[in-house]
Amino acid sequence: MRLLPFQRAWLRETFRPETEISALSCPRGSGKTTLAAHVLRDYLTPRHVRFDPSRTTFAVAPSLDQARETIVGALRESLEGVEGWRWADSATRIHATHETGKRFKVLSSSGRRALGLRSFDVIVLDEPASLDERNGTLLWRAVSESLGKMPGQRVLCIGTRSPAELDNWWPRLIDRGSAPGVHVSELRAPDGEPWDAWLTIRRANPLLNVSATLRRTVLRERDEARLDPAKRRSFEAFRLNRSVNASRDALLSADLYLRCEKRRTPPREGRPVLALDAGSGRAWSAAVALWNNGRAEAWALTGGVPDLRTRERMDGQRRGLYAALAASGRLIVDHGREVPRLPLLIDHLTEAGVRPLSAVCDRHRAPEIRDAIRGRWPLTVRATRWSESTEDVGALRTLAADGPLAIEARSRALMRVALREAEAESDTSGNVRPVKRRHERSRDDVALALMLACGVFHRAARRPPPVLRLHRVV
Repeated sequence: MRLLPFQRAWLRETFRPETEISALSCPRGSGKTTLAAHVLRDYLTPRHVRFDPSRTTFAVAPSLDQARETIVGALRESLEGVEGWRWADSATRIHATHETGKRFKVLSSSGRRALGLRSFDVIVLDEPASLDERNGTLLWRAVSESLGKMPGQRVLCIGTRSPAELDNWWPRLIDRGSAPGVHVSELRAPDGEPWDAWLTIRRANPLLNVSATLRRTVLRERDEARLDPAKRRSFEAFRLNRSVNASRDALLSADLYLRCEKRRTPPREGRPVLALDAGSGRAWSAAVALWNNGRAEAWALTGGVPDLRTRERMDGQRRGLYAALAASGRLIVDHGREVPRLPLLIDHLTEAGVRPLSAVCDRHRAPEIRDAIRGRWPLTVRATRWSESTEDVGALRTLAADGPLAIEARSRALMRVALREAEAESDTSGNVRPVKRRHERSRDDVALALMLACGVFHRAARRPPPVLRLHRVV
């Protein structure tokens, strides 16, 4: 394999004696799978310095079918001419054994099957962003916590950022960067640069300088993306390695939301507007307070029956997420009840010192919200028409892009969970409204409350100031 400079640099840092975890994130078409096969080949070639017949080498892929088509296919091709290997490939497992006793195995995305790993030399995760959210998190914990049992063990992760969500373990590993024992390299287009500029694309894709075929393909995809917003999202996600929802239009894109987290959060000043979204059944109820200076705080309310761990599993979330949100004080649990009581949320806001100038909600469960408020603040009930939704969505995106929307630190984890579940759909007239990404499993209630609050904020900012009329005194 002819290595490019960025690949050689990553391998050099990966195999330093102190490195245990090494990650490389780069766009599609950067030779990621071939590089992973190159690393595995060294561990599986007799007389190579990394070949150890007493240890097992592992590869991890989202599924056995994907592993068979990608990393295993590239590995078997690179091992041509290396004698002594016997391969077993079935619907339930892929593994190989060398005549010296050396073994190679493929793990699917099951955290339970990865528990107890001990006698291994390297574990290579191919495209970790494609791992299932819940099982992938369990798998990563099992794999990373198995390090240190024997000297020289390493875990290597190679893939694009997408389609992983913002708070998934894989983007968080990349964003934390290198640290003692951990090396991280990333190739991506900076968020501030134009997505379709050739210089931006070329910097994120070093292989374009050496592959005319890839260059033609990327240019064709760019030209198509200029005409199709859906293809643009896919292009940014996979060719520029940006955190973008490639499947549908997100209610608020990852780059716009990150601007809200990076802004300095101002203190509470004055009285905020309060937006409420009341859910039914297993859905959450949510509240977002938005001050005039852009400070936003969020809370959610859920029932305690079934318990949080069961709700995580039913919603397909990683283990411990809901418990962490509850520990932060931003997810309120109504213990002993399947459908939580709205007054519990309103009372919690009062205890937290939130004294809104007014509150707003949609028509769903509006009478119950009014009863829960008990006249503490004026309540405005909004209609859920396309035109109102379009205005609210536009306000959310404008305040995130240009300011002053800033998410308070304790509310960020809850907001990330909600925004990754909220998408937007358009009609033929260009109107936009929010939709759930996974129907009844999506906990997008906080995102909807934020959207309502931004709509009120934006309309108030556009309202003309009162006219001072001077009357002549006779």
